[in-house]
Amino acid sequence: MAVSRPEFAAGVADYLLRNREDFEYYDRHYGDITYTELYQESALKAEQELYETKAGVRYYLFKKEDPETVIGNISFAYLHSEERAPSLGYKIDKSCRRMGYAYEAASFLLPLAVKSFKLPFLEADALPENEASIALLKKLGFRYDGIIPNAHEILGVPRDHYRFVFDPES
Repeated sequence: MAVSRPEFAAGVADYLLRNREDFEYYDRHYGDITYTELYQESALKAEQELYETKAGVRYYLFKKEDPETVIGNISFAYLHSEERAPSLGYKIDKSCRRMGYAYEAASFLLPLAVKSFKLPFLEADALPENEASIALLKKLGFRYDGIIPNAHEILGVPRDHYRFVFDPES
């Protein structure tokens, strides 16, 4: 696991391209350019700046036996935003799901992020049919907090999402 770095660009582009169809089913579509190494190099530089200013951080996950292949990411965004609540995000390669990678990484990083960034709480959202994501959030200690109407456009359609909240004090 490592914080975003521009030298990950080829691996990140490959990871996103391998999982494009699956990720676009659960997340917003960002356009074809997203899947290029050049775009990812720029995006990773921007993520590095967010980390340096403590506005956000994205960690990329790698298999221990294959440290060159990106298999997922865990992110903490909007850490000091006046407009949005701090949030947790994650994606795992479709070939690596239900193997505990997301839980292992998020359960390690969650208390560190709360302490390092002095977060009073965190939000996360999930599509109502994304049972694996909902189970992960509950296992991490997030509690269901209602529906966000038309939260994100998925495959061209505004979709409601379930909102979950993590309170480090409880």
